[in-house]
Formats: sequence, C-alpha cells, structure tokens
Amino acid sequence: MIEGINIEPNPDQFERFNKLMPEDINLNLGISDKKDRLTYYKFNAPALNTFDKKHFGIFFYVLIRISENADDKCCSKKE
Repeated sequence: MIEGINIEPNPDQFERFNKLMPEDINLNLGISDKKDRLTYYKFNAPALNTFDKKHFGIFFYVLIRISENADDKCCSKKE
C-alpha cells in the first residue's frame, strides 16, 4: 500500500527515501513552473542545496544536472 509521494532532488537523500520508505512513490527530481533542464547546486550543508543560481554563491561543492522531464517516472512505483 502506498503511504505517500516524496519528491527529493538530492540523489544522496533520495537513496534514504528508497531504503526507509519503500512503500512510497519516491521521485528523484525537482519541481518548477517551467519545463526545462534545471541545475541543482549541492553544498556541504544540504540545507543550502538549491536550484536558484542566485543562492549558489561561493559555497559551490558539486554540480548535478537533473532533467525536469520525468514523465516516465512520475506515475510508476519502483519495485
């Protein structure tokens, strides 16, 4: 039985969702009001992670590109 839907753009955190909440639908993506590729800025302190380039600043850690076009993942539960 599905308990909920979790949306997590951070690949590291996403793996935890899969392990701790396997009954949920877990989506490794970001949400935007535009259909476009988003750049996900990842920092040493995960609370600072963002898709907003303004907040990227000098704290750059690693850059991950995530495609917003995730229609094929959206409605199917990973077994």
